Amino acid sequence: MKGTEGSELVDELKLKEGDYVLEKRAYSAFHETGLDMLLRTLGVDTVILTGLHTNICVRHTAADAFFKGYRIIVPKDLLTPI
Repeated sequence: MKGTEGSELVDELKLKEGDYVLEKRAYSAFHETGLDMLLRTLGVDTVILTGLHTNICVRHTAADAFFKGYRIIVPKDLLTPI
């Protein structure tokens, strides 16, 4: 949850000038966030997905990305066991 210790970014992922921030309120990062429009504007056709819960948020984001026509990569060594 936003504002909790668990939502803090590790130093390697701290925001830098020019980074985009889209707040996610549902399992899928595409649901009502503007992510699809941003990626299309930037000419992105491939998404690399990682997350804490592969079977929930990554799965829902991957499904939405697939139906929107993106190429999807989920790095195997970053998968959370289910």
